[in-house]
Amino acid sequence: MGYRSPRLKERRPNNRKNHSQVRHAHEIGRYKEGLAMRALHCMLLPSWIRDYSRCSREEDMNGKDLRILTDMGDVFIQIKSSMEGVEKYLKRGPRKFPVAIVIIEEGENLENVGQRILKAAEGLRNELYQETMHSMAS
Repeated sequence: MGYRSPRLKERRPNNRKNHSQVRHAHEIGRYKEGLAMRALHCMLLPSWIRDYSRCSREEDMNGKDLRILTDMGDVFIQIKSSMEGVEKYLKRGPRKFPVAIVIIEEGENLENVGQRILKAAEGLRNELYQETMHSMAS
């Protein structure tokens, strides 16, 4: 073997977030999910909502944050804190379950958050209703 001169490792730009950034983003996400749950707790819910809960860790990893049980079945809400987060979520591809994305802005009041979650859930519920009616007609 020949002599190899010592070379400094070339520094490549690190496009990945470091561990503390990932942890911080996760903490923000959990905080916003908590806000969403508090918003729903404070609201008078429509009769078509049977129950709601935070999704399990496994479900969260698959793109579901909140489960809302409606009279037409389960619908899911994905909570994001920015449009950048929405874009990353959408890049993962289409979902095989009914999901709506709700962005919670910094400092947004709980009533507004709750109203937007209900509106998103109602839209998904209406889609389930249409699918049910279509399958019954077939």
